[in-house]
Amino acid sequence: MFMNMIRNNRKDLDSSLINTREGTSSMPQTELSTQENAFDAAIDVADVSRAWAQEYYRLFDKNFIDKELVQQMVGQIQQDYKKLKEQELFTKEEGRVFSNSDKTLKNFERILAHAKRSNLRLHKFVYRSTRLLQPRQVAVSGSFDERKEKHKLKFNHFSKVWNFTLKLLPGEYYYKFYVDGEWICTDDDLKDNDIYGNINNFVIIQ
Repeated sequence: MFMNMIRNNRKDLDSSLINTREGTSSMPQTELSTQENAFDAAIDVADVSRAWAQEYYRLFDKNFIDKELVQQMVGQIQQDYKKLKEQELFTKEEGRVFSNSDKTLKNFERILAHAKRSNLRLHKFVYRSTRLLQPRQVAVSGSFDERKEKHKLKFNHFSKVWNFTLKLLPGEYYYKFYVDGEWICTDDDLKDNDIYGNINNFVIIQ
């Protein structure tokens, strides 16, 4: 408010000076000069207010943030950012880039694959038919390979059962038998519902 009063008085003074030069002002020249010198010697109250605010915040262990100064800095940063060229935003860094052909990466993959193979467990899937006639074809599919493949079981004429051995990592797996085009769960193994609510056989590999 005080600054607005000063600005308004300054405008009145400028108007009076103009009128004096044109010979239309009634204010004496000495009085106009005195007012002009007084305004020129005045201190900007904004700086004084800012200094008092900083001291007040300091007494309470706080930091005073000048919003006008922040806005000016943000505007300047935005202008500087626009002036930057796109290629100046990226710099080259020296170092090693790994690729599929890198020997270190290949060795690591071989070690990891060997560790997985050494942790594999053999599991035999067995299906016993309750029908009078044996099915023509039996396969098993499960979550151990995300059901991507139907693994065919072999029929043992002596034991009269179908079986297939698969290497699996430790864990829990859902599976079903595919018997002559029909998905079947056997009662000889454990059963449980998967996340979709479908009933499956399941096995725990330790």
